[in-house]
Amino acid sequence: MLLKDIAAGLPLSQAMQAHPNTYPGWVAATLAAGESTGKLNALLEELSNTIQQQHTLRQRIVAALAYPCIVAFISFVVVMGLMGYVVPQVVAVFQDRQHSLPILTQIVMTASHFIQHWGIWCISLTGLACLAFKSLLKKPKFKRYWHRLLLKAPWFGPLILQAETIKLASTLAVLQQSGVPIINALTDALGVRDIAMPATAERVWRAANNIA
Repeated sequence: MLLKDIAAGLPLSQAMQAHPNTYPGWVAATLAAGESTGKLNALLEELSNTIQQQHTLRQRIVAALAYPCIVAFISFVVVMGLMGYVVPQVVAVFQDRQHSLPILTQIVMTASHFIQHWGIWCISLTGLACLAFKSLLKKPKFKRYWHRLLLKAPWFGPLILQAETIKLASTLAVLQQSGVPIINALTDALGVRDIAMPATAERVWRAANNIA
């Protein structure tokens, strides 16, 4: 599809903008800046290096998050298995003896009973809540609020902030090397609004427009 658009006479940046699901918006904006300055060849080389660096950064972030997520998932499965299968068998033994049980044991038995009878419903409601949350993220106001919470998170917040700062800085560096003025470069880098924190970037974008 991209080759057809270019063969039809569209510039490379506009051809990429026609396929936002395949090509990130900031890439198309960067290429548009290179086309306007006549330094597209040099820009493509710099852009290739930038994309490679961002890909490496993304892999590192995924690798850093993978271990705690796997541990949390395995722990959840083990606890659900214990509560749903092992604990009920132990409960039957205690009930046959008719002894008074400690409060902690009673809490565990109550939790096991709840999981047995309501576990499927809880999982279903959790899935529906995830779908509703995904739908709410499409609303700018809620997305802005959620991004504030993410940035304030004790461990994930600094990680996300560093990743977005690196992405913004690398994009600005490519635009600057292409001869784009700093104000225009900042506007192009933030104007695409497709980074992980678009609500935060929008403030900088507006400030750049006011300066320009």
